[in-house]
Amino acid sequence: MDISTVWEDLAWDNGGKIIYLILDGAGGLPDSEKGGTELQVAQTPNLDRLAQDSSCGLGILSALGIDFDLQENDIAARVNFATCDRNGKVTDRRAGRINTNTNQRLCQKIKEKVTLDFDGEYFFETVSEHRAVFILRGSGLGGNLLDTDPQTTGTTPLEPQAQSQDSQKTATLVRSFIEQLKQVLADEDSANMILMRGFERYQPFRSLADRFKLKGVCVADYPMYRGVSRLLGMDILPRGDETTVPSVAILLWGRLQSLFPTLDTPQPKGVGILASTGESRKHGTKSRSFPPSQNRSASFFRDSTFLLRSN
Repeated sequence: MDISTVWEDLAWDNGGKIIYLILDGAGGLPDSEKGGTELQVAQTPNLDRLAQDSSCGLGILSALGIDFDLQENDIAARVNFATCDRNGKVTDRRAGRINTNTNQRLCQKIKEKVTLDFDGEYFFETVSEHRAVFILRGSGLGGNLLDTDPQTTGTTPLEPQAQSQDSQKTATLVRSFIEQLKQVLADEDSANMILMRGFERYQPFRSLADRFKLKGVCVADYPMYRGVSRLLGMDILPRGDETTVPSVAILLWGRLQSLFPTLDTPQPKGVGILASTGESRKHGTKSRSFPPSQNRSASFFRDSTFLLRSN
């Protein structure tokens, strides 16, 4: 039984307020007596079951997180620029954490020189620093592929392998893309290869407002959080900096039923805002911007206490 259908039946307008606070990077330090970090040794049967029964569409979230106009049935994969030695073995899975400007230059270089022979088109876009996103758009494409990222150094990237018949065409296109890309990036010092993971076909979700009568706001900068929020039907506000978060969150709090802040100080500087007025459609919401005059104030999270209250 899908319990969320019961929640839909019980939902009503103007309900209580909810805060979801994500402590990004709160992984702890390894402890030899415990056998790892707190999160590594934690017993998480419910999360494990959810992960086993779910798909991990990192590419979908990456594309939505940079406001890419993803279309239904697009195939997306998350990309890391990486470094390989002369034997083709991965020496750095993040290419020395290249900056975003270098990433943009590389993406443009790839798009100018790599072509794919099929009835469709591909997109290769910068996400942030060493991360990018690869999108295929066309007919007859499946998203059931294994990652090419070996998740370790000292070994070669994995071959794109289809896990279903309808994904064979996708795997062939990905192989062609990577082979051409290796030639294009051969003259780069560090970012001379890519690793891909989280292949998925995009199927839009019904929005939180549509299902549960929740009008939400997400306060975040990092594209992954923005992608999750867009997938759930929230509107997206322009990114700002660390001074933009509090006044907007406070301003919107009186109009919204849920607040989704993320404490992501390990990520690049700058905190943006995602919000929703609940004006959702069956397959998502239309993005819009809020006036710059609403974007001001000082640090929001560092000295804050969060209270959970239902009215």
